[in-house]
Amino acid sequence: MDRDIEKRHIADQIRVLFLTTWAGKWVAENKLRQQNRLWSQVFQELVKQNFIEKKQDGITTKYKWKEPLDEL
Repeated sequence: MDRDIEKRHIADQIRVLFLTTWAGKWVAENKLRQQNRLWSQVFQELVKQNFIEKKQDGITTKYKWKEPLDEL
């Protein structure tokens, strides 16, 4: 599979997880660490592109899906 296609597929999987399994809830970082390196890279790219919001809650980092407002 072409790397760009694979990255897009992983990004779609991440989006589905956030919109269905976690349905608008904040997700602790430790639930997201059990993936491979490419999955983690795609995840961090989504954070940088503002698709995923990141916040510190004490010593825990949490994430939540968010559509970028500047692209609407």
